[in-house]
Amino acid sequence: MSSINVKVSTQKLIESLESALAVREAAQADYDKKHKQYEAEKAKFDKELISLIGTKKLSLVSTRVYRNYRSDKSCVDFEFTLSGDVKIPEAPDHLMPRATCEIEEIRNAIALLRLSDSETVSTSTYKGVARYL
Repeated sequence: MSSINVKVSTQKLIESLESALAVREAAQADYDKKHKQYEAEKAKFDKELISLIGTKKLSLVSTRVYRNYRSDKSCVDFEFTLSGDVKIPEAPDHLMPRATCEIEEIRNAIALLRLSDSETVSTSTYKGVARYL
């Protein structure tokens, strides 16, 4: 099997990486905005949940009393069911597990490519960053 040896324009590769970076940064910003909104909704929901005790919107299913092995204090867990008309905040879908790392890696790759005097990059260099494109 023969290997492929192609020269890729450094500037075109930088532009492609910048586009890929912009997509990932926009997704990260969107996720951060949605997650912040979710946290606010969840905090409000948690505060309002107590007011549902004793109503038909919240029904006790079970309790569990146990001792905390670290502090030797008694703890109580309550399990409730909510009626269908109670709106529960929904967490936004998570980003890819490595999304934040990839953003940093792309930034580093762009910075290194900008330092290059060469008009083209080798196949091995292209292969190293192709997964981000």
